[in-house]
Amino acid sequence: NAAARNLRDAIELADEDARAEVLDLFAGSYGIFNTLARKTYLGLVQYTPKLWGQFYSLLENPLLDKHLGHFPRLQEMLEKVLAETQPDCVVSTYPIYAHVIRKIVRGHPERPFPLITIVTDSITINSAWFRAPSDFFCVANDATADALRRGGVPEKQIRVLGFPVSPVFASTLMELPLPVSEEPRRVLYLINTGKKKAGKAIDRLLELDNVHLTVSVGRDAELRARIIERTRDCGGRVKVLGWTNQMPELMMSHHLVISKAGGATVQEAIAARCPMIVNQVIPGQEEGNAQLIEKFNLGAVVEKNKEIAEAVELAFAKRASLWSEWRKNLKKISRPDAALKIAELILEESQRDSPVRKPVQLFETAPARVMRPPSFPNGSGGAQMLLCDFHIHTNYSDGKLSVPEVVDFYGERGFDCICVTDHLADPKRLLGKLSELTNMTLAQGQVGEYFAVIERERQRAWRRYKMLVMTGIEFNKDGYTRKTSAHLLGIDLKAPVDPS
Repeated sequence: NAAARNLRDAIELADEDARAEVLDLFAGSYGIFNTLARKTYLGLVQYTPKLWGQFYSLLENPLLDKHLGHFPRLQEMLEKVLAETQPDCVVSTYPIYAHVIRKIVRGHPERPFPLITIVTDSITINSAWFRAPSDFFCVANDATADALRRGGVPEKQIRVLGFPVSPVFASTLMELPLPVSEEPRRVLYLINTGKKKAGKAIDRLLELDNVHLTVSVGRDAELRARIIERTRDCGGRVKVLGWTNQMPELMMSHHLVISKAGGATVQEAIAARCPMIVNQVIPGQEEGNAQLIEKFNLGAVVEKNKEIAEAVELAFAKRASLWSEWRKNLKKISRPDAALKIAELILEESQRDSPVRKPVQLFETAPARVMRPPSFPNGSGGAQMLLCDFHIHTNYSDGKLSVPEVVDFYGERGFDCICVTDHLADPKRLLGKLSELTNMTLAQGQVGEYFAVIERERQRAWRRYKMLVMTGIEFNKDGYTRKTSAHLLGIDLKAPVDPS
C-alpha cells in the first residue's frame, strides 16, 4: 500500500527515533487465497467493471458491519502483532482493519492505543471507511470531509491534511517550462488498463506536434516489447519504461499524465501539480477520484482511448491556455507535504499521555522479538561477525521485490550490509536485447534511475536499520555456449559502467 509506505518514510524523517512498520496482514494470513482474490479483483475491474461496482456498493449496507470484521485468520495475526509490538499508535489505510480492531477490543473499556484511519478515497467514499470507530479520520480534501460529516463522523475527529504521497514530492518540487512554441510537450502515459488498444492511443499521440511520450508499462514485459517495436522509428520522442521507483520525479517533470482514476495516482498528480487525463474509472471505487478531477478542473476524463489524443491536443492549443488553467487550479489544492503533516499527528498522538488508556492491558506482555544485537559504530564492544549479502536482484531485472522492499526485508532481519546487483547485459548483443525485452535485465534507459533509487534507499536503510546498502551490477556477457558467456559481479559502484 503506497499510502502506508509513504507515511512510514515521513514518520522516520520527522523523528529519527520513531519506528514504523508496514504490514499487509491479508497477504500474511490468507496467502494463496489472498493472491487469488487479488487476481479475481483485477479481472473484475478489467473485464466487468460494472459488476465490481455493484459489489462495492453492497459494502454501504450497515447490516454487513459484523461481516466486515469477520476475518478469523487476520484477527488472530493482528492480535499477535499487537501483543508483540505493544504499539504507541496504529494507523490504518484500509477500511477493514478498523472493523477487525473493534472486534478485538470488544468487552474492554478502551483501546490501549490510538487508532488513526487514512481515508484514501475521495468525495464519494464508501461508508465502510467510517462505520467502525477511530480516533481520527484523515482525508485528502474538504469535499471528502463533507462526506464524513454527512455520515455522522464528529467534526473533532476529521483532519483535512491531504493524501500521504511520497515525501519526495515536498522536497523536490520543480517548475516546468510552458509547453508552447518549440518546447516539447512532455506526456507521461501509465498503461494499466486497455492494454490491447494502448498501441493505437500512442500512435494518435505521436501524430501531435512536439509531443514527447514517456510510457510506463509496469511489469508487463510483453507489452513493453511490443511498444518498443511499435515506436522504434520515432527517434527520441518515446521512452518506454518497465517497473519504476521514480513516479514522483516522472510526474513532476511532465506536463500531462494519462492514467486510470486510481486513488494514489490521482493524488500523486495533484501533489506534482501535473494535470491529468483519466482514461478509465472503476465504478464505485474510483468515481470520486474522477469527480475530483472534473469538479476542480484539474484535467479531463475521457471514455474512449481514441479521445485521449483529442484531450491532449486541446490542452496544448492556444498557447496551452487550458493546460495553464489546469496547472493554476492544481497549485491551489496541492498538498505535497501531506505525509509529513499526517506524520506529525501520528507522532503527537503516540506521545500523548492518556490516563484513560495507560492502565488498560489488552494483551499479556509478549517477549521482545529476537534480534541480533547491533554492532557498535565506534569499534567498541569487541569483534563480531557481520551478516552480509552481496548478490541481490530486484524487480529491475529478474527479482520479485522492489528496492525498498529488499531494504526492509534484509533490514528487519538484522543484516549489516547488502549490495543490490541486478543483471545488466550488453544491449549491442542479440541476447542482451532479448533479455532486456523480457525484463530479465536492467533496462539501459533506467540505469541512472537504478543508481538514484538505491542511493535514496541507502540513506533510509542507515537511518532506519543502521544497515549499509551498496550499489552493484551483475554484468552479463551472454553467448550461445559456455565458453562465450561470462558474468562479472561489480560491488559498491559509484556510477554507471558501460556493459560493453
